Amino acid sequence: MNEQFLYIMNLLESYHFSSKDVNNFFDIIRPIFYHEEFLKRMNFEEFPHHNKTSLGEHIIKNSVLTYVICEKYKKLGANVKTDLAVKISMMHDLYEISYKNHKRKKLISNMHGFVHPIEAVINSSLWFPFLFDSKDSYKLVDGIIHHMWPFPVRKVYKFNTTEINNYVKTGLISEEIRDMIVLSTSRSSFGNISFGNSNTIEGKIVSFCDKVVSFKELISKK
Repeated sequence: MNEQFLYIMNLLESYHFSSKDVNNFFDIIRPIFYHEEFLKRMNFEEFPHHNKTSLGEHIIKNSVLTYVICEKYKKLGANVKTDLAVKISMMHDLYEISYKNHKRKKLISNMHGFVHPIEAVINSSLWFPFLFDSKDSYKLVDGIIHHMWPFPVRKVYKFNTTEINNYVKTGLISEEIRDMIVLSTSRSSFGNISFGNSNTIEGKIVSFCDKVVSFKELISKK
């Protein structure tokens, strides 16, 4: 077993995952986790996040907590798709470069906090196109776009008006995905900023878990 696999197993053990839940969780994350771009983000030197946590580790912690909360909601009778929520979580921060290497933009609204969810959708739709060919495609896009709520996201009118680090890739994504990004970032907008929350319970759960995980990382002395 490699180091990354052991990291996840130790995390699942800390949440007392049953063998069934371990298998279910890996079935969901496997096609994303083992992609070379995701594994690259497990490297702290290349993608540092909070304190000594790599971006990939942050995403995994978010995804595990997302799974736990979704399963608890389902036991209470809520109509929640655990696989959809975990997929949103696994892709929510797949932005182009480390935010610590993010060059200053001309407009504040084009800085990392405002645009990295858009970068994540662009990258995810290119690396995992098979996940964006279903009826849940817009839910995936919208969940990723608004995972920072209540922090806003940059509204996209035309891609050439938004400074993003993977701008060159915008010509490679489908017109359908481009339209979804425009639609999602236009909700609850004021000027060139969207203040909207995710449209789905799955997206809202991911957003909540992101806050919990990020706070724990920021106060951790590890």
